[in-house]
Amino acid sequence: MDNTEECRLCNCHTGTHQLLSDGSEYYLCHNCGLIFQKRDQLPHYFEEKERYLEHENDLERQDYMSYLQESTKRIFNFPISKKSLLDYGCGPVKGLENIWNKEFEYLASFDAIFHKNTDFKVKTFDVICCIEVIEHFYCPAKSFEHINSLLGKSSFVLFRTEFLESCDKLEKWWYRKDPTHVCFYNSQTWKYLEKKMNWKLVLEEDSRYAIFQKL
Repeated sequence: MDNTEECRLCNCHTGTHQLLSDGSEYYLCHNCGLIFQKRDQLPHYFEEKERYLEHENDLERQDYMSYLQESTKRIFNFPISKKSLLDYGCGPVKGLENIWNKEFEYLASFDAIFHKNTDFKVKTFDVICCIEVIEHFYCPAKSFEHINSLLGKSSFVLFRTEFLESCDKLEKWWYRKDPTHVCFYNSQTWKYLEKKMNWKLVLEEDSRYAIFQKL
């Protein structure tokens, strides 16, 4: 048990430190389970933005649009209201606004780099989707609080990311090799968020998907 940097999700100071062969350093929080990269190794703003632009996400790319649709369609298995949907962390393009525009009365997009405007037509949303977003959070506590503030009572939030249950696989794990992927989640983290945000976990699937309902 090592002294660590303060956990950026729960503010706990106790966890396990791991140094990898490429010099990357991570901490596993013993309280909430978050695995997060050392603060002084986080990419700078312009490095982060440049990396996102390399993804070449485009509304004309059928494979990208199919991926977004496939990732979010499971939300329709729950008793959602179809009045409003927010694509949180949409990146440069507003993919979900184009995919589900016939399913919802109002759709909006937000991204901390590319679409910062939060002057939405509604105060809270019935559905929020975060598709490969939360692994990029530099300050997950603040980001989840922001999401929670935009989520209406009894509404649903969907997260798509790659789960990581322990640090054992970090060394060779492909997902951490994207330099903008700086924190990783697991079953312990979902339990922490349930309590902290007053959410109920209604789906945990394929070590990639977590859906919560706000109580």
